Amino acid sequence: MRKNVTVGLLVASVGLTALLSIANIQSVTVNYLFGTFKLPLILLILLSVGLGMFIQFLLGFFKNMSLRQEIKNLKLNHKGQEETVLEARKESDEK
Repeated sequence: MRKNVTVGLLVASVGLTALLSIANIQSVTVNYLFGTFKLPLILLILLSVGLGMFIQFLLGFFKNMSLRQEIKNLKLNHKGQEETVLEARKESDEK
């Protein structure tokens, strides 16, 4: 269900971006710290959306990596606790 919503939002975003891009084909001047340059607004919109998607991908990737590491650590901790419980049960059974 969640994947369907994600795909739907992605398709809607791509469609909206395409509509905005087609409606804005005039040339614009972009000013930045070291100078200026002209490019069609359609390219500026697509570059901005692409950069935003790339940044979101990186954030998701690093969050996923940290969650995997946390799961790995929790599994190791859980395994150690299981061994401690088994040892305690053996000791109590011997008495």
